Amino acid sequence: MSRAKTDAADRLFARMREASDPSPNGYLGCWLWQGWCDSYGYGRIMDWRDGRKVTRLTHVVAWEYIVGMVPPKRELDHLCRRPTCCNPAHLEPVTHRENMRRGMPGGKGKTHCHRGHPLSGSNVRITVEGWRRCLTCEQMANKRRDERVRERAAAAVGGVRA
Repeated sequence: MSRAKTDAADRLFARMREASDPSPNGYLGCWLWQGWCDSYGYGRIMDWRDGRKVTRLTHVVAWEYIVGMVPPKRELDHLCRRPTCCNPAHLEPVTHRENMRRGMPGGKGKTHCHRGHPLSGSNVRITVEGWRRCLTCEQMANKRRDERVRERAAAAVGGVRA
């Protein structure tokens, strides 16, 4: 790597660190980006590549500066689950499939549904898309739907005049 490229990388990393807040509000070890974020919540920073202005992901900038290039066919997963974090210690190179699986709301990390039922054993159904669904909640929703259908049918029959 030429000295000019190293100087540019030094300046970019320094700008990125200046706009990051280390460990605010108890997020231990996170370097939370305080600048512009994209629509997915990931930090972005302006850089020059081949004489053109581009935006780069802040966590990738930090990884490349401290660790090195992201391995081929891998992307960086935020182990801390905070997309604005750019601390390389909180990142892990994984396949796109693994990154999507980890990020799914119904992913393996979730142990209970939003109503508190366990998402394991006989109380879980796996959808075609790979999501886990709570069977107790599904049965309750089906029961409420069936009751509404019966009420509508009874009202329709009761409202018919001969």
